[in-house]
Amino acid sequence: MNILAIAAHPDDLEICCYGTFSKYKKQGHNIFAALVTRGNMGSNKYGPDEIAAIRKSEQEASAKILGLPIRFLGFPELLTDCGEVRAAIMDAIRWAEADVIFTHYPQDNSMDHGLTGTIVKQIVIYAAWKNFKTEHPPVDKAIGLFYWDTNGGVGFLPEAYVDVTEEMPLKREALSRHKSQTEQVDDYDYERLMEYTAGFRGVQSGYKYAEAFAGFRVFTNIADFRLLP
Repeated sequence: MNILAIAAHPDDLEICCYGTFSKYKKQGHNIFAALVTRGNMGSNKYGPDEIAAIRKSEQEASAKILGLPIRFLGFPELLTDCGEVRAAIMDAIRWAEADVIFTHYPQDNSMDHGLTGTIVKQIVIYAAWKNFKTEHPPVDKAIGLFYWDTNGGVGFLPEAYVDVTEEMPLKREALSRHKSQTEQVDDYDYERLMEYTAGFRGVQSGYKYAEAFAGFRVFTNIADFRLLP
């Protein structure tokens, strides 16, 4: 299968689904990622262009750990919904020829997170439509869509858990590559956030550490939890 993560910011996939993607990789599946925004507001130390370049480099370093092909869609943070953004996200879905997509929960109150998840859920069922023109051709298949956890689990009710206990050293290593975020002293601790969220989702599911997911449902695309690793 082809598995695609569509994340709003650099470091989102490390926090939310990197362990699951590691398990997919071990099982022989193809994994891909698309980053919607440049992460250009993610610092009080660097200016927008400088921090965007730093975060792109950090994301590339993290992706190399899993050999994860990644597309940078390049939109500014404080994302707005428009045809250009929707077309770029659709093209990423077709680029990966995705069988399964992971993205943000649409009700996530982080603006970029929630909007990214909303756009993905609204366009995924049109991936096969020839009249939705993008660089890559349509993908004529039903695509499973799963939402990953919110930061700290706020407002998110999991429907499935993936045991990532053995993947935690890799998750920690991957997140550590995002030094511009993990070394900030004027923001909250992203490493602690990742560790504690995986820990309490583990408590809920009977594992030491887990990543939590919910499924997208519409009459043509019903998420099949058997697709999870």
